[in-house]
Amino acid sequence: MPLNAGTGFQAQALGQGDALMRTIYGSAYDPARRMISGPAFQQKVEEDTAAIGKELSDAMAAAGISNANGIAFHINGSGVLEVKGEHPDKERIHAMLDADPELTGKLRGNLHSQRMAADFAVEAAHAERFKAAKNDGEILAAWRTAVSGHETVARMTDLTFSGGRLKLSEPA
Repeated sequence: MPLNAGTGFQAQALGQGDALMRTIYGSAYDPARRMISGPAFQQKVEEDTAAIGKELSDAMAAAGISNANGIAFHINGSGVLEVKGEHPDKERIHAMLDADPELTGKLRGNLHSQRMAADFAVEAAHAERFKAAKNDGEILAAWRTAVSGHETVARMTDLTFSGGRLKLSEPA
C-alpha cells in the first residue's frame, strides 16, 4: 500500500524528521513549510560559532595549549579534522581533539554550518540583485555574481581560530 498523508507511519516519520530538523537548525526551521529561514539560520550559526569558539578556548586552556599563533583546521579527504600547517602545538591539539570527539564533531558541524550560512548570504544577495535588474545584461551579471559567490564558498574548507573566534576561510 503506498504511503499518503493519511497514514500514521508517514505522520510519525514526518514528526521525527521535523524534530531532528529542529534539533539541528533550531528556530531557523519552519516545520509548517519544511524550510530553513536563511536569516534565522545565519543568526543561529553565529551564536553556535561563538559558543564553540569559547568551548575550544576553554579546552585548549585546560590542556595548556596556547592559541596565540592562530590555528587553521581542515577536514581532510577522509573526513578527519586536522590542524593545518606547522603549529607548534599541532600534536597536542590533535591529541586534545582525539580525546574529545564531541568537540571535534561540533567543529566539523560548525564548518559545514558556516558554509551553509555563507551560501544563504550569496543567495540573498543574488535575489536582491536579480530583483533590481532592469535588463538582460544586469540579470546575467546577477547570475554570474551568484555563481562566483558559490564557487568562493565551495573553496572555503578551513576554519581559522584566533583570539577565541572561529572563522570560515579558504585554504592558504
